[in-house]
Amino acid sequence: MAMASFFTPAVAARTGECLGAGLAAFLFAHLLGIEYRSHVEEITFSKPLNVNSVLLLRVVVALLFLVAIVDGMLLVCWIAIDKFPLFASLCAWLPSALFLGMIALTATTWLRNPVAGIVVAGLYLALDLLGGMDLNPVLTLQSLAGSLGKNPPPGNWMVSKVVLLGIAGVMYRCHSRLVVRPQPQKSAARTATTCCLVTAVLLAYVWSGALMKLSYGSTREAADPRAAQFWYSQQFRVYGSVPVVYLAGPAFAKYAGYRGVLLGGTTSFASVDALEEVITQYPRTRWADNAMFELAVKLKRPKPAETARLLRTLAEKFPDSPFTPAGLSILAETANGLGNLDEERWANELLVDKHFSREEAGAAALALIKLYKSGNERGKAEELAHRIARQAAKSREPLVLTAAAESLSQAGETAEAQRLAREALRISKQRVEDLTFPPSDELDINDMRERARRVKARKEVEQAVRRVGIDPSLPASNALP
Repeated sequence: MAMASFFTPAVAARTGECLGAGLAAFLFAHLLGIEYRSHVEEITFSKPLNVNSVLLLRVVVALLFLVAIVDGMLLVCWIAIDKFPLFASLCAWLPSALFLGMIALTATTWLRNPVAGIVVAGLYLALDLLGGMDLNPVLTLQSLAGSLGKNPPPGNWMVSKVVLLGIAGVMYRCHSRLVVRPQPQKSAARTATTCCLVTAVLLAYVWSGALMKLSYGSTREAADPRAAQFWYSQQFRVYGSVPVVYLAGPAFAKYAGYRGVLLGGTTSFASVDALEEVITQYPRTRWADNAMFELAVKLKRPKPAETARLLRTLAEKFPDSPFTPAGLSILAETANGLGNLDEERWANELLVDKHFSREEAGAAALALIKLYKSGNERGKAEELAHRIARQAAKSREPLVLTAAAESLSQAGETAEAQRLAREALRISKQRVEDLTFPPSDELDINDMRERARRVKARKEVEQAVRRVGIDPSLPASNALP
């Protein structure tokens, strides 16, 4: 019972991946241990046989031994303790074991000492246990465990396993050339070379992980621009005082909130001064639009006029930035609060014209239809309504669809208006039905707010479809293709 209380699928996967890798490092380091300890490797390798065939046979035997131990342990846990993704866990540890085992074997052959191979592989394993996927989402040994955790990092765990298998294959080929060479004489130069190689492997582990996070960040910016700076600061916080952030330049270091080695060397929320420095000192870097958007969000309440100025500059200087759609949405909201209706209209029209497929365009289209109606511009309202009707499958916003339906209904196009209204009613009902609560002990206030928001939107949609001539109590058919 005590074990079952903390046993999770992530714990099961991590146990298999780390235990299998550690045992593989120990076994692989001793594959040629007898020859190296007895100093008879030259005699063994000079015999009329293929050394690599002998070594491959020993690798297969070691792997079969590991399969019996690790997979047997995982099967017992799956039967006796709790269920978890069994097939993935049974297979995921093998690439990690081959990768770390080849590191141990290569280091052993390089130094002709099994203990040295275990130490080198142990350093890698210790670094991975401390950081895991937070340090390197690709070269980590426990990618499956990370993907099964509460906060899975970006990327696919299977890609990580393929990369590990590929590197293990490359190391095996290099080892096949290294193993037949005579043992070199010990010297200070060779010791220095060994230390440099070990350091290079550890640095490659850390720095390649940082580069992968930067590449994942581009996708993250487009998916959730408002949380981009927080995501970067969280991802790079694991490196502590190691100045990994400077891989992307000093502009990124300031944007990510890096405080420097003397101040603790971690990343946090970027200050207003740091963001202003990025905008003024590094205006041509790829982080300028990031900093401009983040600064505008920070100044929204204390300085709304400055926020409006920054967001308009963002839209004009960086029209293709992933932050521009969200920036235009905030600009329209800020301009409305300032009473600047012309700027609100400009932001909404630009958002609808250039970024209609983005989620932010839904609210902008709804605001424009209402604005056109209030300003006796029914022609523009009907034109926008027809555009929404043509691309309704992309919009997916019920209130936007009902606004377009009302405009078409007033223009006499009842059939098209009712088609849009039925689709809006179907989407709003489906959104309420899809929202499920977690168990009572994990109930979150945000879940309750989200349900209240969706129920309110559904009631507004029902009122709108009544005005178009549809009874919301009747089943809504899927009218759109």
